[in-house]
Amino acid sequence: FEGIAILLILVGLTVAVELGAFGRRDGRLFFVGIGLWALARAAISTTWRDPIVAAGLEAGGIIALGIATGCLVVLLYLTVRRRPTSASDAPGEVSWPDPVAPPRS
Repeated sequence: FEGIAILLILVGLTVAVELGAFGRRDGRLFFVGIGLWALARAAISTTWRDPIVAAGLEAGGIIALGIATGCLVVLLYLTVRRRPTSASDAPGEVSWPDPVAPPRS
């Protein structure tokens, strides 16, 4: 069941990327993918025969929910942080000179 869920998540993320949902390359796609995997794993872990620890979940399901929560926090941070106004404001972005401009002497 987990494999089928992951396949559906990957297909959904592929369609979302093709439709332009993740235009900025800031890691949001990674955290959405990991978070969805963790939620699927927590849901599917309810069918396992491991002992219940809390909230109807076994230990692996609780850890998966913790991972999903962490991904949600990082995703919210990446979404609401200050967006760069130009290429020179973006961290790690290099502002290249115009290739047709004459060199400075």
